[in-house]
Amino acid sequence: MRNVCLLFIIVVLAASVAIIAGESGPQVPASSFVLEGSYTAKGEVRSAEVSADGRSILFWGLHSVTMLDTAGNVMWTYVPPEKIKEGVQTYVRFAYATFGGAAVLDLKVGDPHSDELWPYALIGIDRKGKPKWKSLEVGELSVQSPTGETILTTGRDFAHTLLIDAKTGKALWKKKGICGETAMFSSDGKRIVISTLAGPDRTTILDTRGNELWSIPIGLYEKDIAIAKEGRRVVVHNWSCEEHGYEYDLLLAFDSVGKEMWRKRLCASQIRIDDLGGRILIGDASKEGGKVKLLGSSGEILWESASELGKWRDNELLYVSPDGKSVAFTVEKDGVSRTYELDATLKLPKPMTPQSQREIMMDWRCGKAVWIEDSTVKWFRRQPISPSKEGVKQ
Repeated sequence: MRNVCLLFIIVVLAASVAIIAGESGPQVPASSFVLEGSYTAKGEVRSAEVSADGRSILFWGLHSVTMLDTAGNVMWTYVPPEKIKEGVQTYVRFAYATFGGAAVLDLKVGDPHSDELWPYALIGIDRKGKPKWKSLEVGELSVQSPTGETILTTGRDFAHTLLIDAKTGKALWKKKGICGETAMFSSDGKRIVISTLAGPDRTTILDTRGNELWSIPIGLYEKDIAIAKEGRRVVVHNWSCEEHGYEYDLLLAFDSVGKEMWRKRLCASQIRIDDLGGRILIGDASKEGGKVKLLGSSGEILWESASELGKWRDNELLYVSPDGKSVAFTVEKDGVSRTYELDATLKLPKPMTPQSQREIMMDWRCGKAVWIEDSTVKWFRRQPISPSKEGVKQ
């Protein structure tokens, strides 16, 4: 649930989540999630997301997709064709709520539980739930722009990168020879960063017209990447760089023109960055790690999550706000996942433990959360409340 101001998998308290100040830190605002509505589906609910304008909720299972308005009314339900390619079943891999109640479906053609590569397809759905366009020129990775107006598709075996108009399905541009396993938009949607695999492995920055702004060889395997607003800072984690004279688990930062700013010996299975590039949040899912760390603009560690909170695992929530003033992350302890939200300006924060729930998707573009529990979808709006009077000394 995705990029830039991405949808994140979290488990959130529906009442209030306090943010606790450190010993020398000031009192900081807490936040609350206020229930707006709910809907119980008849079938499976695998995932969900909020549209960029916050006016609709999209959820899906393997074989159907449903769009709701914020009052809980069904706007439409769409069942993809059983077969797009002769003799092969199709499944919903992901769905993107674009704008005005419209959506783009990302379909896998083949076994949904197999790691084997299969063809993929994109289908554009209008605000009435009718299919408007279909594209079979789709890579293993597709990413939605922050505005919902375009879809970027690429992949290791795709041999190129394609930007598609979400409304018409037309290709806006195609870059041959640039493809990758990792790609994302900056939060303003003006820059695209791709971890490329064609030829020498590189990190490449494009503008929305497909022009290559800069490209730098990084190493053998770029595990994750992050890009700040307007591309002013790009952070890359490389976990196997011996052939290029680097070392394992190296975190590198570049400025807007590709000049290296710093490098650190840090493992980062996932990376998040604020708009200015001043706060970088990394999640270390290695056996020796399992921690979340907040870095400053020079790569210095400002704080890290305490071991007693639990272990952070790959694909769990990892979020830093656009202004860099708050972070959120989910860790697991004794088989239970809990989400913590805290003030990122504190060097030694100690958040409170909210209640544990099943998967929740959060879209920080519009301040809404979607809570999935069994077949029930609930959505909340996030609003600030009075400063917390509960202070815990470190």
